[in-house]
Amino acid sequence: MKAFIACIAFIILILALILSNMFYINHVTNEMKELADAAAQEESSDKEMSELIEYWDKHKKFVALSANYKQTDTVSEEIIKLQSARDFGNRFAIDQSHKILLDVLDDIAQYEKLSPGSIL
Repeated sequence: MKAFIACIAFIILILALILSNMFYINHVTNEMKELADAAAQEESSDKEMSELIEYWDKHKKFVALSANYKQTDTVSEEIIKLQSARDFGNRFAIDQSHKILLDVLDDIAQYEKLSPGSIL
């Protein structure tokens, strides 16, 4: 009976970790999208871009535990491209990097949701 209770407790612990990871990734990706939207605006300042960079640097190592390397690397690359495009004032490159960044963040969030598609 003790083994059964220990197994149930272990399963509950694993489910709690999965759910907390899902909520964390969802929170980080949503915040990143908002920061990216602010940084991609024409009237944005360097403050918005630095907030995006700082937020990603703070959460990158934890997101990398769940998302694959290619996705986290793409997020980092697109942030750098977005910053460079803003520095040169290239509106096309800003929009392009912004859209790719949002797409990758959507992919990261989608893979962490509990759905049949993410399980299979």
